[in-house]
Amino acid sequence: MEPRVRESRLTPLGRFTLKALLCCLLLFILLAWLGYFELGAGVAMCAGIVAGAVRPWWEHRRRVWLWGAIMVASAAQIPLIAYVPWSSHVLRGGVLLVFGLADYTGVYGIIWLAAKVFGAAGPIRPA
Repeated sequence: MEPRVRESRLTPLGRFTLKALLCCLLLFILLAWLGYFELGAGVAMCAGIVAGAVRPWWEHRRRVWLWGAIMVASAAQIPLIAYVPWSSHVLRGGVLLVFGLADYTGVYGIIWLAAKVFGAAGPIRPA
């Protein structure tokens, strides 16, 4: 009798999402352990937004322009992380959703602009 080979139930998009969530969780846990709970929340959220915006372009990961755009987009997160009062009670669901969507749009726009400047094809849609 042949041994059964178990196939993964996760799609490539699911694996990417799981890895991104684990990385964000590890960032949050590390910063919370160091005593920066609010900063950890901001860093984890911004890292998740960058990962989500990068996912459609991930097929271009061997191109330098994508990594440059990721660096620029990540650097653009620094003022958001540093100056938003993450411990404030004002930052709840609706407000965070608006900030998150605006942030995602900005990060995706940076990557899209880099793709246009360097003549890359559009984002690859996962099947």
